[in-house]
Amino acid sequence: VTSIAEYAFNGFHEINIINVPSTIREIKYGAFSCIGLKEIKVDQNNKNFTTKEGILFTNDMKTIVCYPAGITKKEYVMPNTVTTIVDGAFLLSSNLEHITISKNIKVIGKAAFMYCYKIEKLRIPEGVTTIETLAFAGCDNLKTIIIPASVTNIGGAQNPELVFTDCSNLTIYGKIGSCAETYANENSILFKNLEGVLGITISQAPNNTNYIEGQNFNPEGMKVKATYNDGISEEVEGYT
Repeated sequence: VTSIAEYAFNGFHEINIINVPSTIREIKYGAFSCIGLKEIKVDQNNKNFTTKEGILFTNDMKTIVCYPAGITKKEYVMPNTVTTIVDGAFLLSSNLEHITISKNIKVIGKAAFMYCYKIEKLRIPEGVTTIETLAFAGCDNLKTIIIPASVTNIGGAQNPELVFTDCSNLTIYGKIGSCAETYANENSILFKNLEGVLGITISQAPNNTNYIEGQNFNPEGMKVKATYNDGISEEVEGYT
């Protein structure tokens, strides 16, 4: 066996663990869409796939292939090695409430977060260019999403209106004149201008807090939290 077909294990909800043998070179959309799945294991001799914390990636850790829907933890921080979220990667992950997307992501695939209905707020990182159709369909508690100006394609040419199907209380935050604003207006979704940071707080003091006159400030060790006008707060990297 070298390939696992679309929806190969769909409906087998009693499955908790799947073992991927060394011969597998291709795993198609929705292959592991079983809501009881908690862990994926990969044979150490497989040259195409690997796992971390039971989550399936390509061997170079650049693509997240499947986040098992039965994982019970509420928060997930994606490794920054990841540049692509494939079609259906987080499909049916109904326990997930908070996700931090890799800052190096370029593409969010079709139905990537479909039916992740406990997620309420999401920030798409700067650098993402494409959000494919159905990406957040069925996320009916999604109220806030921040879409950066780097995104130039939402939904593609076919059925772009399905990206946020059933997200009836959604507000899209973005820059005036961006693809996000155009998309929101064309699909009757509330849009708000993301003006930037409302305020900042120092969450951790720098290593050195004692200075003599003429000595330059060194921010090493300091952590700063920014609060945006949508209410989301996050730590800011490289603040000086």
